[in-house]
Amino acid sequence: MKNNLLKYIAAAALVCSFSSQATLIGVFGSQTAAASTVATNLGYDVEIISDYNNLGMYDVVWGLNGSNGSHNSNLTSNTTQFDNYVQAGGVFLYHDRYVTDADLFVPGADNFDFSRSFTNGSNIDLVGPNDVAGVDISNSTLDGGSSSSHGYVSAASIDMPFMGIFNNGISDQLVDFTFEYGAGHVYYSSIPLDYYLGGANPAAFASTYAPNVLAFNVGLAEASDIPEPVSIALFGLALSALGFSRKKV
Repeated sequence: MKNNLLKYIAAAALVCSFSSQATLIGVFGSQTAAASTVATNLGYDVEIISDYNNLGMYDVVWGLNGSNGSHNSNLTSNTTQFDNYVQAGGVFLYHDRYVTDADLFVPGADNFDFSRSFTNGSNIDLVGPNDVAGVDISNSTLDGGSSSSHGYVSAASIDMPFMGIFNNGISDQLVDFTFEYGAGHVYYSSIPLDYYLGGANPAAFASTYAPNVLAFNVGLAEASDIPEPVSIALFGLALSALGFSRKKV
């Protein structure tokens, strides 16, 4: 099962590198204007979501939760719609400040162990040594913010095919990861990206992290267009180009 996810990841990176990028991103939550700018700068079409009964029109749905006391109301009020969207093949990207009780609202995450914590919160490490889309990201690039992450998910609790992207320096404590759910994918992050898109330092969150994570998720959405079989060499090339490690957590 995990090998299947790695094939999706590689195919996603390949599509990101060579796609015409005719892609529609739906955005909701905090800093939607800044998030929209990230998407348009990558050549994607973008809309602020107004109709949560029609999520299927979007290739990627991107939510930014700017609250430290709750999850975004658009998510909590439409959990069935989000769940159906992902299971039908959609890609849901969620940047979450609150973390607590995310298992109640993030599609497919019912059994995951989410912990809101600021211990090691200013440290973000790659799960494996790598860089992102040709721009160097070391284990210090995203460090030193005012709580670069607001918590973590225990890798041991994830009962879906998944891939760890970033942790907080402890291998089991994932800050960013992606997992399969139904025919779709979820990318969860405890990084308060709305804060960094608003101009906070380190600037690498806005200038490097945000566009490459969005492009990565677009790749997941478009991966189904890659014909099978795709060679292992191309998988490796695609992963190297995007910069996310193939190392399992």
